[in-house]
Amino acid sequence: MQASGLKAGMPDMLVFYNGFCIGIELKVPGGNVSRKQFDMFTRLLAAGVKVYVCRHPDEVIEVLQQHSFPLRKARFAA
Repeated sequence: MQASGLKAGMPDMLVFYNGFCIGIELKVPGGNVSRKQFDMFTRLLAAGVKVYVCRHPDEVIEVLQQHSFPLRKARFAA
């Protein structure tokens, strides 16, 4: 993503809704946040953006629900 102009350490997703923003960093189980990511997350927090590290899709949904972000109902193929 740096080649696209993003600063090093930015979270994988920035989610905006109703004037509110959170960051979500996706990691594999056991994966760690790099020093650049930690520094960026600290800067984002100082700007009022909470950043969450999620290691499972259910954690992403939980964070979104915690902040009352609207979610689509799951669609399952018949």
